[in-house]
Amino acid sequence: MAYPGPPRRPGGFLRYILAAAIVVLLIFYFRGSSEASAYKYTTSPVPNTITTKYPVEHSPTYEIPISKPKSEEHPIDTLIANAEKTFEDLLKKESHDINAAAAEYRKRRGRHPPPGFDAWFKYAQKHNAVMVEDFFDQIYHDLGPYWGVDPSHMRTQARDGGMVISIRNGNATADSDWFWTQLWLQLIGTIQYALPDMDIPLNAMDEPRMVVQWETINSLIEEEKATRKLADTNDVVQEYAHLPPPRHASDKDKPPERQWEEEGMFERSFQKSG
Repeated sequence: MAYPGPPRRPGGFLRYILAAAIVVLLIFYFRGSSEASAYKYTTSPVPNTITTKYPVEHSPTYEIPISKPKSEEHPIDTLIANAEKTFEDLLKKESHDINAAAAEYRKRRGRHPPPGFDAWFKYAQKHNAVMVEDFFDQIYHDLGPYWGVDPSHMRTQARDGGMVISIRNGNATADSDWFWTQLWLQLIGTIQYALPDMDIPLNAMDEPRMVVQWETINSLIEEEKATRKLADTNDVVQEYAHLPPPRHASDKDKPPERQWEEEGMFERSFQKSG
């Protein structure tokens, strides 16, 4: 049987489709032109009412008329001016000598300045710091609950921390070689000569390690308010007490074993309360 050759391309069929498409396009073209010509404007008189099959669009109306502002001043200009005025009033409280700084401290904190306040003020002036007592409000707000904690208990807890920087006689040391501890040690070492004896516990995590109930925090703040007073000058100390060497507390001074929250602890608490 002989090979019939390659199949013939359907050229004739495609030509018919192309011709039909052209005819359809021409019909729509002429139909659109005739409809558009029916809406051409004429020179006949304009009737009192215009009738058209298309809806007439109207401009939006407002119950409250829009009037031009009386002033060209932008609201942000007012905000900037108020902020600058507030900051200028704040800078007027700057203390330029130790007596003024101590008086402002007593007025705002309700206590006498701590030992070493004069040396701290001298250090701040040497480094051109602006001494406005209001600037330290956030620090004292954060430290507020600690005024309600027994000092000896707090020192014991700090001394028994996992990573601790200890300062004795103006010398800072650390019992950990972890890089975060060493970075903090280097920072504190720049001012170690001016610091009293203390143990500084470090948190190795980026988030807080302590979760304290609101009731506990509130009771500590109330305790701080109750003990806030200007003590008699005869009872005011001029120097901090010295502490024993680091990690040398007796067994009776060691804090109880800490109870850390475990995963799912809060969920179980909510289930019990519910």
